[in-house]
Order: sequence, then C-alpha cells, then structure tokens
Amino acid sequence: MAIHTIMLPASIHDGKLRSITWNDVEGTVEGDHNKVEYIRRMLAAEKPVTVGDPGGTWDLRDPAHDPAEFLTLLYMAHCPVLDEPLRSTLPPVFDGIEIPPPDPGEILYIDEETTPGARQEILDDIADEDFAATRAVDFARTFNDALNRLPDETGSFWRGVQLSEVEQAAFTPGSVLTWAGISTTSRRRGGAFASNTRFIITARRGKDIQPYSARPRAEEVVFRPGSRFRVMGSPRRHGGVLEMELEEIDT
Repeated sequence: MAIHTIMLPASIHDGKLRSITWNDVEGTVEGDHNKVEYIRRMLAAEKPVTVGDPGGTWDLRDPAHDPAEFLTLLYMAHCPVLDEPLRSTLPPVFDGIEIPPPDPGEILYIDEETTPGARQEILDDIADEDFAATRAVDFARTFNDALNRLPDETGSFWRGVQLSEVEQAAFTPGSVLTWAGISTTSRRRGGAFASNTRFIITARRGKDIQPYSARPRAEEVVFRPGSRFRVMGSPRRHGGVLEMELEEIDT
C-alpha cells in the first residue's frame, strides 16, 4: 500500500466532494479538501500529538503511517467519515479498522499549559461550523469553558446565514434572538458566509480565534452557545441580501 485517495464533502454548506490523498509510505497528504492543512499540521507535530473529542483524547504516535491513527485524524477533521454513506467510500486500507476508545480521563481545555497542538485542535473545532452543526450539544459544555479562557472581543463583526422569507420576517426592530450553537463571524464583510441574510453584529463578548485558526484570513470571532442579540433598526436589502444590525446583550 502507498497512496490512498479519500473523497469527502468540504462542509455541510458545500456538498462538493474534495480530495485528501494520503501516502502511507512517505507519510504525506495532498488534495483540495479544506482539512488537508490541518492533517499536515498534525502529521508534522511533535509526537505523540494529542487530539480531542468531547469524550476524551487520543495520543497519536505515528498517524503518518498507521491506518488506524490516520483514520482518527480523519474523524477529528470530519466526524461523519465514520458513518454511512461516507464510511463505505473509504479506501480498502481502512477496511475493518475501528478507532480505539479515547482516554476518558482527559478533556482538552485552553489554558497556559495546553500544548500548541492541543490548543490548535480545540480552536479548529470551535471555528468549524460542520462540527458545530453536528455535535453542538456535546461540544457546548467543553468549548464554553475553553472560550471563557480567551479575552472578550468588542467591535463590529459580520455573519451570513441562509434563511427562508418567513424566518427573515421574524426579525423586527427590538426583537431578541438566541443562537443555540457556537456562532462564527468575521471581521470582514467579505469573510462572512455567502448567503441571503447578513448580520452586522456589535459585540461585547466575542472571542477572537484568528491567532490560532487554520484559516487566519477568515479573521474569525466566535460567540458562545446561548448568546443573545437584539435587532437594531429595520432590516434593509442590498441586491438579494437582507442586512440587519444586531447588538449583543446579556444572557
């Protein structure tokens, strides 16, 4: 065995299949999937490298060459990979391989002693909307604690979401909304997710993850699950996009 190509969706917002090509002899990865850079960092990190899940952690010693450990990295990069229909599309090198249970005694948190690899893993997952959408309940407890260890960020940030006309109509001046999941925004208008609804958010307790993110150009600022916002003024349309201003309020 040497070269194995895995085709996975880039995210829940982009169903187009993108490639991760693993050379298990040279211990390298190539491809156009947005998680290739994350996997490269983990392969290059000092070993053992610790990666985390809400249930615990794995210490990977040779993910560049070991199929079980590489599959663990794939799982951390794109958790649906272990579920059908994706599991049956994986190359034969992964046939019959199961990810070992994590060490339940360790949960990754951000603090002064967290290793760079573990810290990056936490913040990548915070920034990843695919994780937020599929594991919001499990991650909320752990990542709220992690976010609390980062300083508050104030200012104006941009967030794009896709809403129906009925959902858009619910945003009236003075109304209050609560975002249940981890919510990502950008410092740049162009950094927001392309959609039919765009929020301009005046923040009081955002969390700047740009210094740690795998995608620093996105200039991401995230908000804890349960963050609340008030609609300021009347929404306005720019082309096909509805824009509205929100102000973060106390929870």
